[in-house]
Amino acid sequence: MNFFYLRGRKNKIKNHKERVKALEEAEKKDIVDVAQSLGMGLIKQGNNYLWDEHDSFVFNTRKNLFYWNSRQKGGGAIQLVQIVKECSYKEAISYLNQMELGTFESIQEEKKPPFRNFMKDQWRWRYRLEA
Repeated sequence: MNFFYLRGRKNKIKNHKERVKALEEAEKKDIVDVAQSLGMGLIKQGNNYLWDEHDSFVFNTRKNLFYWNSRQKGGGAIQLVQIVKECSYKEAISYLNQMELGTFESIQEEKKPPFRNFMKDQWRWRYRLEA
């Protein structure tokens, strides 16, 4: 079904601003939620998830991306819907905008303080005390 070109429907997008907004909303969807809504069984492995049917299909939760190693395909939520449902780009965007899914929020890691070699400082102090 082509959801974008159905006349008389509420989800018909009329102008450029609405299309851009729909695209941004679709890209913000959490990829794990999208995969589960598509009926994909996921196995957690560290920070990533694997699809139980294909172990080369990896979901990176930090970057909100997937990569299918055996077919060398990857991308975000829109590309995932295109591959699994075998639909067009426009149909994938409309599918994602119709779904009530959570949005992706990137995790900011704390910056570690720079490394300081205390042994090196100890030798400097000993040298100064002896002199």
